[in-house]
Amino acid sequence: MKRAHRTALAALVAAGALLTAGCSSDSGGRAAQERAEEGEAGQASTPRMTVALITHGAPGDTFWDTVREGAETAAHKSNAELIYASDPSVSGQANLVQNAIDQDVGGIAVSLANPEGLSGAIAQAREAGIPVVGLNSGVDAWRGLDLLSFFGQDEVVSGRAFGERLNEIGAEHTVCVIHEQGNVGHEARCAGVAETFQGETEVLYVEGADMPSVRSTNRPGGDPPFPALLRGSFVSSPA
Repeated sequence: MKRAHRTALAALVAAGALLTAGCSSDSGGRAAQERAEEGEAGQASTPRMTVALITHGAPGDTFWDTVREGAETAAHKSNAELIYASDPSVSGQANLVQNAIDQDVGGIAVSLANPEGLSGAIAQAREAGIPVVGLNSGVDAWRGLDLLSFFGQDEVVSGRAFGERLNEIGAEHTVCVIHEQGNVGHEARCAGVAETFQGETEVLYVEGADMPSVRSTNRPGGDPPFPALLRGSFVSSPA
């Protein structure tokens, strides 16, 4: 039974991650969605289980809406019931993990924007015998948390690649916007840009859940206003 739970849990998270990756372009997103819809016809004959997908996504975040859609498709194929919950605060996310433990779910998939803040709740899940996998941010932390697996990318490598691309186009100044303070993935990507970009790299922190505030945010030093930055070299960390 535990092996079936682990397989279904891994499939659920992987499907969500693959569908999200396919959305990097319009054609890729459509193709990924079509593949997901084609897969809905088949369903596993494994015992029914309940899986919780807990993320740090803010309400209305289209990135996490896409991940949720992919997870729902995978849950259907894996004969699983999906419980999706999100909270942009690490304390709220930890409470959601505890809620999943209290519901005695068969597995938990959790985004690791703040691994340290989730370590206690994850340890509680492991003590309860519930397999846990990580996704999105936290590639350097999941093994230390003794998770079953992790689905994501090395954000430092991604940042380095972007920095090299900026060099190729002759950029002199880039602003790396971190819209979720404390997110280890965002910090890592900005650090990667700074490693390879030969120009000036500036890090700007904004409150991503408050778009009016983001639009009115000024760069450190106050001038020029934030909207003007969009006309220059600009990199924003993903969700």
